[in-house]
Amino acid sequence: MKSPPTSEFQEILDFTASFLGEATPRALIVIGAARLEEEVKAIVAAVAPGFEAEHRSHAFRVDLLVSYGVLPDNAAGCLKKIGKIRNYFAHTSRDVSITDKKIKGDIDAIYACLDPLIPLSITSEDFFNKMVAKIPKGMPPATWVDNNWRRYQTTIIILLHHLVIVRYNLPVRASPIPLFQYTFQKSNRASERTIPSGHGPP
Repeated sequence: MKSPPTSEFQEILDFTASFLGEATPRALIVIGAARLEEEVKAIVAAVAPGFEAEHRSHAFRVDLLVSYGVLPDNAAGCLKKIGKIRNYFAHTSRDVSITDKKIKGDIDAIYACLDPLIPLSITSEDFFNKMVAKIPKGMPPATWVDNNWRRYQTTIIILLHHLVIVRYNLPVRASPIPLFQYTFQKSNRASERTIPSGHGPP
């Protein structure tokens, strides 16, 4: 497996810097989901050209990548639920929260999927502090973000990281790259890398 170049990880870091500073919950939800959808489209364009077209839904593209053996089921499930949460926030004018009953089940399902692999309740705080340390002083994190929102932010960044690795390792492999288990080839020697708490660019 190839490790993406430093420029790819720098782009994730740059996105994270702006993402942690989003001014409102709605902006955080919509922009985070939009960035994941962009990455999904890029992978679909490489795997099945034409199916990244705008009239295709995010869920359709994710399912397509599963059928092509590009994404594991757990990553796909999280991506589709994030798309659903994004729609909930984007299509109402009233104040909304990730604790709203209509999406709480989806939020809980995402965490139930990821927590056995990486404990987000612990990781999000560690991740947040390490990312903040890398953010330019002129881009402070939003003060309204509490631990619940940090957990969600961490989920977005972790999934974005996975999608970048998947895209960089196209064409399609014999089996999907599993979440949090990355074996990068370096100097003819394989060294396994997982996403530990507070993972940033290698």
